[in-house]
Amino acid sequence: MRARGTLVLLGVLIALCLGYWLMVRFEEQGGLERHEAKRLFRVAHEDIVTIEVRRVDESPSAAKRARNGPWSFTKPHPTIEPNQVLWDRVAAAIAGLTNERTIETSPGNLAVYGLDDPVLEIRAGTSDGADLRVAFGAAEPTQTRRYACLLDGEGAADTVFLVSTEAFHELNRPRKLLRNPYLFNLGEAGITRLEFAHIWTPESEAQSQDDTDRSVGEESAVVAVQRGDGGVWRMVSPFAAEANQDLVGELIKEVQFATGRNHVDEPEDLSDYGLDPPRARITVYGGPGEEPQIAYLGSIETAEERGGLFVKRASKPAVFAIDAQVLTLIPKAPSAFRESRLLTRPASELQSIHYKTDATDLTMVKDPDTGWAIVQPPYDDTDQAAVSNFISLLKALEGRGFPGDAEARFDRSKPVVAIELTFQNEEGPARILVGPPVPDTDRYYATQDNGTVVLLASIDVTALTKTAFDFRTKTLMTFNRAAATRLELTIDGERYVFTRPRGRWVVREPAERQLESPSDVDALLQDLQEARATTLEAEPVPQDLSPYGLDAPLAVVAVSTQGAGQGDQETVHGPLKIGAVTPANSQRRFAVVAGRDGVYTIRQAVVDAIRDTIKGVR
Repeated sequence: MRARGTLVLLGVLIALCLGYWLMVRFEEQGGLERHEAKRLFRVAHEDIVTIEVRRVDESPSAAKRARNGPWSFTKPHPTIEPNQVLWDRVAAAIAGLTNERTIETSPGNLAVYGLDDPVLEIRAGTSDGADLRVAFGAAEPTQTRRYACLLDGEGAADTVFLVSTEAFHELNRPRKLLRNPYLFNLGEAGITRLEFAHIWTPESEAQSQDDTDRSVGEESAVVAVQRGDGGVWRMVSPFAAEANQDLVGELIKEVQFATGRNHVDEPEDLSDYGLDPPRARITVYGGPGEEPQIAYLGSIETAEERGGLFVKRASKPAVFAIDAQVLTLIPKAPSAFRESRLLTRPASELQSIHYKTDATDLTMVKDPDTGWAIVQPPYDDTDQAAVSNFISLLKALEGRGFPGDAEARFDRSKPVVAIELTFQNEEGPARILVGPPVPDTDRYYATQDNGTVVLLASIDVTALTKTAFDFRTKTLMTFNRAAATRLELTIDGERYVFTRPRGRWVVREPAERQLESPSDVDALLQDLQEARATTLEAEPVPQDLSPYGLDAPLAVVAVSTQGAGQGDQETVHGPLKIGAVTPANSQRRFAVVAGRDGVYTIRQAVVDAIRDTIKGVR
């Protein structure tokens, strides 16, 4: 009986589900039928082959196509490039236009509905010769729909009805949106080659009295870049060389996505726009089979016109404006796009750096978890910021020129500075070399990581000349000031001990002394945290410290900290011993610190801070 009851219930459930499904299907079918009944035109959007958009505030815009073909403008000028996507949307909106509610048949007074002078009129033709016309008037009181009416061939109005505001806005397209907005019409491949040339203008002639060989309208040397394997850009004119990927990439992006505004479809005089002659030419190439496209650059708009740059396509008569930002990116000289940086590869892919001069020889390796470490000679105090700054210097430093074939003058086996770099996904290392100075100049020969010889200024070579100390941490005492529990210091032969038993600093030694302001100790701890070595004077620490005044130091400081747990042991940081003033600078003193095997110099300000704290002990 139980099994039979279960089967009965299962059958009932299936019947209910089937009934619900049929009900939903009938409702959907009914909805589709009701929607179809409201459609104004029984056409498919692909059958619409002509469209004319008549807006109240501009002359008509019209386009045509073969069935399912691309659109082309017919009004106001056949040379205007259409926005294919938007014309398709207008066609779909016409085909899908619906009568939301009939208001009046055989209307007597169209002015009531704003249809005596429509804000928009759409005319469309189909491939089988049908003529579709609809006019749109005012918005009805709720502002959610708009009055509309069909027009016969003579423009007479028929029934007045309501359409949705969404449908109206889909059709009410200004010409600036119906035309292709981009400077260039490119396929999926984008720009694969770009050429640029300055053009000699009367203004150029007036500004340069010493160049008499050029005539107005003549082009300068053509700068051309071409995209190769992996999307890497190379210069191919006026010489073959690696291109600066960042500079070229910015220009390509700016040109590829430049959009126009303030179109003048029939300019009377191109000189009004700085285009007779133009100031420059840009030619772009797309994918295989695409024709090259040329644009000419003119003058800047006036301030009232928002200061855009006038441009003109070689194949079209229209003049329009684009963002003048492109002027800041175009090459000023043939070598402007040439890669001149010492480090041309991605800095993020660096794995190791071997740095060598006559005085320094060290190797740094990058660990993905802990960062950079000096592994040869081994140091445990690598300064991550210092290494990053050095890499940034390599990436930013640019050659001051290209001397051409300098092999005979540059012996690469004897560099002043040699930097060997290894990268991810590269088998062999790359090398940046600094060679000898160029005779009778302040320039030095150098090589980029691709082997090209460049020139560096002496200030650049100074910036590249490093010691191991430059890559090491300069902070002598590293501790958590909030976790400090004890401060011991000796200065001028007197010993002081401060503790913080209940979060407030007190004097333990000398006995029966008090602090005027416990915050003075916090201020001293901050100064000690910020105490940095300015130079490394000796490494390792010599046996005889008397030349540095460290055999009998002026001041000795140690800080103890304790972890958050009650059972955590105290950690002692230091002691830091401060000795004599350096002979070369009275504002520097020699110092040593426990855990660091070297004699350093620090600022006199550290001693001054200690003395200021002691003044507050009464």
